[in-house]
Amino acid sequence: MSEQTDMDRAWEGHTKRDLYARHGIPVYVIVDPRDATWQVFLLAEGMYAHKSDGVFGQTIVADLPAGTVGIDTREWRPYPEAERGGGA
Repeated sequence: MSEQTDMDRAWEGHTKRDLYARHGIPVYVIVDPRDATWQVFLLAEGMYAHKSDGVFGQTIVADLPAGTVGIDTREWRPYPEAERGGGA
């Protein structure tokens, strides 16, 4: 498995987020299996605002236009220690 570069992370964390916001995607969820965390952002006035965050095992709650959705993360597992990366 190749290591994720800073440019890859920038694409995932900003450019992709900006494109989704521009196209009106109401909820943006970031899942990071390196540290078993997740974050939920809601679209407000054309930009994403942080709503909540948590760890694997907690339920992600997302308010969609069609109603509230719960995503069960109890079965989610982080990457094995050797694949989590870290500072080089």
